[in-house]
Amino acid sequence: MRFYTYIIIILIAALISPSAAAQESAESAERPGLVKRIVNYFANTHKENNKKFNVSIIGGPHYSSESSFALGLGAEGLYRAAADSSLHFSTASLTSNFSVIGCVELKLKNNLYFAENRWRSAASLRLALLPRHIWGFGFDNGENSSNESKYTMNYVRLNANLLGRVANGLYIGPTISYEFNMGRAFDSAEYDNIQRTSRSYGLGLAVEYDTRDFAANATRGCLISLTQNNYTGFDTKPHYRTIFIADWYKRLGPNTVIATDFYTMLNYGKVPWLMYAQMGGSYRMRGYYEGRYTDNNLISFQTELRQKIYRRIGMTAWVGAGNIFGDNNKFCWRHTLPNWGVGFRWEFVKNINIRLDYGMGKRWISGFNFGLEEAF
Repeated sequence: MRFYTYIIIILIAALISPSAAAQESAESAERPGLVKRIVNYFANTHKENNKKFNVSIIGGPHYSSESSFALGLGAEGLYRAAADSSLHFSTASLTSNFSVIGCVELKLKNNLYFAENRWRSAASLRLALLPRHIWGFGFDNGENSSNESKYTMNYVRLNANLLGRVANGLYIGPTISYEFNMGRAFDSAEYDNIQRTSRSYGLGLAVEYDTRDFAANATRGCLISLTQNNYTGFDTKPHYRTIFIADWYKRLGPNTVIATDFYTMLNYGKVPWLMYAQMGGSYRMRGYYEGRYTDNNLISFQTELRQKIYRRIGMTAWVGAGNIFGDNNKFCWRHTLPNWGVGFRWEFVKNINIRLDYGMGKRWISGFNFGLEEAF
C-alpha cells in the first residue's frame, strides 16, 4: 500500500504544485490548468523510443466482477530478439492484483520471436488465490441462482510452446503445461465429497497459421490455431484437451478495426472438475461471472469494432455468443448464451492498450473487466 500512496502523492504534487520558477515568471499565468494537463497526459501521442528494451509500468485501483475493487500493478516490455527491423516485436508483461475480498493474482506472459521469424515461443505463468462462487456443473445449474455457493480456488498454471516455421505463416511445434488446482473452504455440504486438488502435466502439439501484424493488438491478418494437450498426473487419470482458435482482423479505416474471434475448448477423458471449461472472464463472454456456467466443453464467438477516438483514447463495442456442454449434456442450441458490451481503451504503450470493458448477457447479467492488451 505504501508504494501506491507514494506514487499518488508524487503525481498530485507534479500536477498541482507550482515551481519556484513558475511563480517568478509572468508566463506561469498561461500554464494549462489541472484538468487540461490530465487530458493532455491521457491524449498525447507517444514519443518515439529507440531503446532495445522498452519497459513501461503502471499501477492503480480498478474493478472487476470476479475480484471486486483491487489494486493492480502492470508492466509491459517491447523488444526485438535480434537486430532485424523486419522481426516482429516480442512482448513481455507482468500483472498483479490484490483485491479487497482477498484475491491475489500474478500473471507473467512472454511472446518471443526469433531471427527472421523462423521460430517463435509463447509462455505464460499464472498464480492465484481467489475467493470464488460456484453454481455446480452444467447449463441447468448455472441457470439456477439458488445454487450459488462460495469456496476458495488456489492454482499454479504454466503453459509454453516452441514453434518452427514450415511454410509462410505456418508454424508447428511441441507444447508443455502444468496445472496445480485446489478448491477448498466450500460453504455448502453438497461439495464435501468433491475432488479438492488436481496436479496434471501436459505434453502436446500446436499448429498455427498466423499473418497478424502485431499479436498484442492486431489490425490486419488472421490467426488459426489448433493445440492438442495430453495430461496425466499423480492424482489424476489421463485426460485430454483440444483448443481451436480462429481470429480475423481487418482495418476499415485509419482509426477503425473489426476483429472476430471463434474459440473452442474440448476436454475429454477423466477430467478433474478443476480443469473444466468456464464461461466468462476478461477475454471471452465478458460480463459473465467466470465459472457460473461450467462444464467439460465450451464454444464461443465474438466480433468487436475497435475505434480510436482521439490520439491515445479509443472505444470498442462487441457482440457474441457462447455455449457450454458436457459428456452427459450434449450440445444444445437453446443453451446458447448471448453477450454484448462496450469498452474504453487507452494506449498505455505504443500499440498496447489498457482496457476497461463492461459486458452484458442473458437476463441482463453484467460485469466490468480490466486488462492489459486486447482481449483477443
